[in-house]
Amino acid sequence: MLYRSFKLSFFISIGLIAAVFLFSALAQIDTSKTLKIEAMVLMVYNVVMAYNEFKILRA
Repeated sequence: MLYRSFKLSFFISIGLIAAVFLFSALAQIDTSKTLKIEAMVLMVYNVVMAYNEFKILRA
């Protein structure tokens, strides 16, 4: 169960990062000037942890 949770969290993280970069490419936004990579990593981490807590509360 822990392996599935880790695998799903990993794919959610990759998907969120890819979505941010895809949106910035389509909108022609320079991400190096407007978005720090550390802030994006922390945002993804918070979303994944909130999702895991939601799964625990639902169980």
